[in-house]
Amino acid sequence: SEKEMPIDTSTGCIQIDPRKFVQCGRCVQVCQNVQNVYALSSLQRGINTHMAPAGGLPLNDSPCIKCGQC
Repeated sequence: SEKEMPIDTSTGCIQIDPRKFVQCGRCVQVCQNVQNVYALSSLQRGINTHMAPAGGLPLNDSPCIKCGQC
């Protein structure tokens, strides 16, 4: 069964709602390759793959610069 992932509201300005991601990877690509920040990554594999702040940390504890490009 699919595990319910909580909405990350730790930054106060950007919310990460895992239910809204379609796994296209564009948010991760812009974070890593355009902004050169590496705050977002794809975690796990297969049907369990999901986008999250790097290392599974809350977004506020990640290297996120709150640019909003994701």
